[in-house]
This record gives sequence, structure tokens and C-alpha cells, in this order.
Amino acid sequence: MPAVEFGPTTSSTATSRGGGSRTLRLVVLAALGVAFAGVIALVSLVALVAGAGIVPSGSSGLGGSTGAAGWAGGRVPTVPPAMLALYLAAGTTCPGLPWSVLAAIGTVESDNGQSSLPGVHSGAGSAGAEGPMQFEPATFAAYALPVPPGGALPPSPYDATDAVYAAARMLCADGARNGADLPGAVFAYDHSTTYVVTVLSLAGALQAHGTG
Repeated sequence: MPAVEFGPTTSSTATSRGGGSRTLRLVVLAALGVAFAGVIALVSLVALVAGAGIVPSGSSGLGGSTGAAGWAGGRVPTVPPAMLALYLAAGTTCPGLPWSVLAAIGTVESDNGQSSLPGVHSGAGSAGAEGPMQFEPATFAAYALPVPPGGALPPSPYDATDAVYAAARMLCADGARNGADLPGAVFAYDHSTTYVVTVLSLAGALQAHGTG
């Protein structure tokens, strides 16, 4: 169990997929918005110069235990080719949303769908979240349509295609469009400032590492 947990293992997830306080978001993200460019630049520099990225910290699963929670230098996590293709494709549906942010969320939430913990392939996690991108049922339903190419019919939060495209739509609606408020969009996904920093730092490392 990592010292810091993310996704459905945190109490914040219960509100993150279905709304929550906007006041806290505005106060906290004022500082995050200013610092975001510097964080990404620093992460990219470290990744390029030292091969830094994510330190695998044990077994895979929810809570970012496959390295995402322990970002401190090491190797950038490998994104499975099928998931990488989904992140790249879904990212194009929202101008200003980097594919790497989707990939970082997928890594933190479920090790890109590779976790065997409850709630990833069936059932629900402790906070009721489902699938590789860990949606609560009502929130997934709000962003599941239209069914993306290759998606399930009816849409399912356990289907990787449906889940990734729904995540892109949610992030886009919450501020990622045209890069207007990317930290805010991630904060809306999970109401935790630590989660925002972790996801954006991981996204920077993945972006610097590239897709090849």
C-alpha cells in the first residue's frame, strides 16, 4: 500500500466523478495554474536528461502503486500499445487536451487497465468507481455518448475505448478544451491537489518520453 493513494482508493473520488465544490477548486488551482508550466518544463527536462519518469513501487493496481504514486526519477512507465492508441485518438477529440494527460490518468487509476483489483474489469472499487478510467456509473453515463469507433454497445465503463473517450469528454467539459484550464480539469476528475500534481507531472514525463 503506497503512502499516498489516488483514484478510487481515496475519499475524494466519491465526489470527483459527479461534481463537488467549485469554491475549493478555484482557490487551490489559482496557484496550480501559475506553476503548471514550470512543473511540466522541469519534468520534461529531467526525463530528457536523466531518463527520469516513474519509479515502479510494487504490484500494479489502483492507487497508483505501479509507479505513479512514487514519481521520483527512474523509468517512464510503459503504456500498452492498444491503450496508447486510444489515448492518442481520444485526445484529438478535444483541442488542447494532451494524450499524455489521458495516459497519466489511466496509469494512476488502473495501470492502464492492467490492474486485477476490484472495479477495473468488473464490479466496483471501494468508492463505487468502475473500469480502467474509474468512473462512477452516473458520471460515465453523462459522457459515454456518442459511442466512439470500436466502442461497446451499449457503452460500458469497463470497455477501454468507451472509458478513455468518456474521460476525454469529461476533461474537455471541465476546462481542458483549448488548454483553458488543464489543472482545473484534472482537479474535477479527482478533487485532490496531490492527484493533480501527480497526473500533470506524469503527463510531462510521458510527453517527453514520446510515443515510440
